[in-house]
Amino acid sequence: MARKTLPPPKTVAQGDGYKCWAAALESWLSVTPGRLRWTQDQLLEKRGHFTDPERKNLYPSAFNGDAINADIFKGMLKDPILDLKMLCKEVSVTERVEGGDIYRLLRDQGYIYIVYTVAKGGDVRHANVIYEADSEGYVNVMDPMRGALMNKAVDEFHSPVLIAYRQYTMVPGIE
Repeated sequence: MARKTLPPPKTVAQGDGYKCWAAALESWLSVTPGRLRWTQDQLLEKRGHFTDPERKNLYPSAFNGDAINADIFKGMLKDPILDLKMLCKEVSVTERVEGGDIYRLLRDQGYIYIVYTVAKGGDVRHANVIYEADSEGYVNVMDPMRGALMNKAVDEFHSPVLIAYRQYTMVPGIE
């Protein structure tokens, strides 16, 4: 069994509401070199730029509060001010996340930002940062719901899933 382990990221609790995406993104940014260090509160504030009717509702959201959808997140990835330098891929509802794929992505690209469906067939999503994975499908994550490091099985990541990672390939010895 192959295993890739990175140092645990900063733990960030999401607080009340649908803020897991921002808390996980703050954690991911804290351990990914060459990125601005946006805080959860700053990211929540920036969210409004992607849903504000004054900007012609570029990325409409059906959510209330602090939640975002995949379209808003992908819009944020393209924003030159946020400068996240992330790539993402989506796993459709008809596909599943495979442990070997997560292991290889972590090995090759570094920390993984993942947004997954909590219950099979459900519509509630949750974000984590993966910092350790093995080829069998077990991962260690920073989970903002508890603001803690946790063990999970990849089987807990129900589709659809959004997986984001650093834009540049890691070269040993060079960040």
